[in-house]
Amino acid sequence: MVSPTSLKTSVVPATSGPVAQPAAPQKPSLVNKVSSAASHAADAFAGALNKDLGVLGSAARKDLLHFPWPGKGSEGRPGWITRQDPTPTTDVTDQFRTLNAQASHGEQVLPSDAGKYKYLVIGGLFGKHLPGYMDENVSALKSQGLDARKVNVDSDASVEKNAETIRKAIEAASKDGSQVVLIGHSKGGVDAAAALSMHPELKDKVRALVAIQSPFGGSPIAQDIETTPIIKPLVNGVVSELFRGDPKSVKDLTYDSREKFLAKYPLPTDVPSVSVATSRLSPTSILGSSEEYMKARYGFPSDGLVDPEDAIIPGSHVVRINDMDHAESTVHGVPGFSHYYPKNVTLASVALALDAAREHDAAMAPSAGW
Repeated sequence: MVSPTSLKTSVVPATSGPVAQPAAPQKPSLVNKVSSAASHAADAFAGALNKDLGVLGSAARKDLLHFPWPGKGSEGRPGWITRQDPTPTTDVTDQFRTLNAQASHGEQVLPSDAGKYKYLVIGGLFGKHLPGYMDENVSALKSQGLDARKVNVDSDASVEKNAETIRKAIEAASKDGSQVVLIGHSKGGVDAAAALSMHPELKDKVRALVAIQSPFGGSPIAQDIETTPIIKPLVNGVVSELFRGDPKSVKDLTYDSREKFLAKYPLPTDVPSVSVATSRLSPTSILGSSEEYMKARYGFPSDGLVDPEDAIIPGSHVVRINDMDHAESTVHGVPGFSHYYPKNVTLASVALALDAAREHDAAMAPSAGW
């Protein structure tokens, strides 16, 4: 930010022209409003904590483990899904890295049957307010000659509302008999899985589900916001007043809400799925401060918003990446600061999902025995 004291008016000598007049005040943009609100929330939440956690040394981070954090927190909550349902997953991280590298060099990574399906891309929380969000993911698929489109969910709405929107999109896309591949980022993956759980008749219309950094178990950030009295009204105000959205969109991602929802609508573990679960801890990450926050308070790595253990569907094919933050998979970052890019992540993940679907078909085929 520029401090008021740094905004000095330069006096130009009369011989060189008229004195420059101060610029007319401008109406604050939405970005500035959100930035200001977020700054106040961060100040209230961190208290005496140095907000620029990314520059702290290891000794300072160790001291922060004893910081008197506000609110009840998320201690012991991350990873509850896989503890409750230990269905084995299939690790496909090495395959992902190979495919990601090949896609970055312009090589073809999608299988020959990719053109048989339609691709529905579902964005996450507040995505409609982020310029360019998931545009590259869609264009990556279209560049391969595929029928790909965004589902027009309300990124500030509840899981149930968006699940209904996704249901209609699946029905419309499959009218001609085509199956669809769902690609959801963050809450978008949660919403997509909810559509299949709430409407199991849709499963035959879905070839596969790609869930990128989706907090199926919940998000520590959402939980901590919801259980911290000084923060909750600030965030709710941003959602309802600035975004004109539903504060339930944040509450739906708390551990409390996710446990209740999944007790009623279990995850669609019978749909071939790829879970992309990531983490990063770097001062060059756009989410470096929240990564440090979760590491300092809870001791686990995260992508800045989600614990990777909460992003896993039991029984799915899992990609585990320890150097990707929550933004890199959907917004093109600056080289040197980002390790991954949306195009490559999308193509690699879809290729793995179609592989998972073929494996599922083979497993479900009648055996050739007696």
